[in-house]
Amino acid sequence: MKVFRLLSVLLDYPSDELLASLRESAGKDPLAFVEGLDEVEAFSAVELQTIANFITTLLDTDPMALQGAYVQNFDLTAEHSLHLTHHLFGEEKTRGPALIDLGEFYRSYGLKADEKELPDYLPVILEFVAGTRLRIAVTQCA
Repeated sequence: MKVFRLLSVLLDYPSDELLASLRESAGKDPLAFVEGLDEVEAFSAVELQTIANFITTLLDTDPMALQGAYVQNFDLTAEHSLHLTHHLFGEEKTRGPALIDLGEFYRSYGLKADEKELPDYLPVILEFVAGTRLRIAVTQCA
């Protein structure tokens, strides 16, 4: 589902390129943009409005401030890590096998994770969900 792809993008580092692409895609009506991506109505109207408001805030905020806040919140604050196995295992040795298992799970669906990111990175997981749900929907329609 395209809306999960959008969530993946919104949780990633707010690079200048990402913000420019988001500005071009969302245009002057972020709510209509978000609603158009929620093809199977996975989110309520309130949730879609919240996502649209978040996009508006991103686009109205100075990029340097966004980037600094992102690094502070997600890279420098362990409790906010977007690497989900970190919350389960911390830096224990058991985290490595969990990462391997997750990567193998992706491959069992024919998907290859981004080699620049660990497979437990929340935007990667959302990308997987977006692709998997689309495949399931297409399979059910066939």
